[in-house]
Amino acid sequence: MTRVSHGLPMAPYGIAYRRVRRLPLHRLPLAPAYWQNRYAFLPRPSVDAMHFFNGICVAKIPWVSSIEMEFPRYFGRVTRAARVEAFERMASEDCRLLLPLSEAARRHLLRRTDDRWLAAVEKKTTVFAGGVRVPDRALAARDARRASSSPPFTIGFVGRLFWHKGGPAVLEAVERLRARGADVRLVVVSDLSPKSHIIEVDASEVARMRDRLRTTPWIEYHADLPNEEVLVRMAGCDVFAFPTFDESLGWVAIEAIALGLPTVTTNVFAIPEIVENGVEGIAIELPRDQDGRWRGITDLNPAPRPTYAETHRVLVEGCAAAFERLLDDPELRRKMGDAGRRKFVGRFDEPTAATRLAELFRGALS
Repeated sequence: MTRVSHGLPMAPYGIAYRRVRRLPLHRLPLAPAYWQNRYAFLPRPSVDAMHFFNGICVAKIPWVSSIEMEFPRYFGRVTRAARVEAFERMASEDCRLLLPLSEAARRHLLRRTDDRWLAAVEKKTTVFAGGVRVPDRALAARDARRASSSPPFTIGFVGRLFWHKGGPAVLEAVERLRARGADVRLVVVSDLSPKSHIIEVDASEVARMRDRLRTTPWIEYHADLPNEEVLVRMAGCDVFAFPTFDESLGWVAIEAIALGLPTVTTNVFAIPEIVENGVEGIAIELPRDQDGRWRGITDLNPAPRPTYAETHRVLVEGCAAAFERLLDDPELRRKMGDAGRRKFVGRFDEPTAATRLAELFRGALS
């Protein structure tokens, strides 16, 4: 292999990668997601293999695809011919590896693969999440915070989709602790994006929340920051809050455990693979469907379904109880933080991930 497209530092393993461009026909308006993620090339790229993210390759070239959740990426009405094409390409000899980011994503894929393609698809499907690099500056900030026992007790929250990720529940839970006399501070990084498949919030509510976050003295609020600055601010916290309603993997949870932050989250989809309840953090149990996703997602689950408001109350109670427990038990915070750091180094650290990917490439593409 001389050139393989990917983003990890693969040069030490004798693998180079480069970006290959195509004509942007997928940018046509109203194009279903399948056509956006269907790759054809003319002429054939001068590489040994292609590595996509959620992509299907129809060119006659060896290819690999990392899979976030739904694969092939339909997200709309597609023809039967398109569905057949996608699975035939996945089962073909050209497709060498399918790399779901989690065990949950692997199950999600195989449950939806027709029997005629299942054996061929399953044998080339291997979980590989990828790698995360944590800057030395953030690690140093984390060490400094852990060495200090000075108040206030600080909780971090990061997420563009503030309502989707459970931000209002975190805010209400912190208010409860403060009402009981606890010296608690909240760091929020979010541009308060109001729309998701979970909930849509009107502009007036977004404006009220933005004003509240900006003017509350015990909240440090940032609408947006470079990723390294986000990690430095996370590192200065005692606990990370991520009570999300739905998630394909949860990269910010990986960043939290990388920093040795005990993480308060939920039990949806792949999150338990990152934060095991009672080990790297505390998980709030939500009602889940057969894929492990929150049962309140309208497009996926029949009625009766839990509402956002009902689940918000569950998250408030769960966050408040978890924050109070971690506030009162510094040793538990230390143990959970250490466990998270060990999991990160063993699975998600960039050198670990690059070594694993090189092994996968050599086995599938040699």
